[in-house]
Amino acid sequence: MSRDLSPAELEQRREAPLTHGAHSPAQIEAIARGKRRSLLRRSQLRATDLDAVALGYLRAWSRCEAQLTLLDKFMSERGSLRDMETGEPWPFQSFYTSLINSGRLALAKLEDHMRARQSDPAGALNAYIEATYSRKDGDRGGA
Repeated sequence: MSRDLSPAELEQRREAPLTHGAHSPAQIEAIARGKRRSLLRRSQLRATDLDAVALGYLRAWSRCEAQLTLLDKFMSERGSLRDMETGEPWPFQSFYTSLINSGRLALAKLEDHMRARQSDPAGALNAYIEATYSRKDGDRGGA
């Protein structure tokens, strides 16, 4: 018969297998949430201002940033190389580089998506009507 674990035991078990935490969903999400909130606040946006695509890009960027934060913390505590004498890097160094690139791309896609959404559809329609239906002499015709 098994017993329910206490909150302290659950927390200990969540934290115990961690080396750097960059693969821990609990740690990643806790930091990512703060990263998302910070970016939205700096951009003067609310999450409700974003559509599903923008939220996906924001989530991808924030997860990359959270994982980078955890790896940066790990390296600041233990050094940027696994073995200073041989110059051996940490096994996650290629993963770290991939996270930087993935985060950069997600943020660029978010920016492009938001710019496209903020275009002026009424202005585009008016320009189309003007270009398509106005006469060369400036008269729109009609009554």
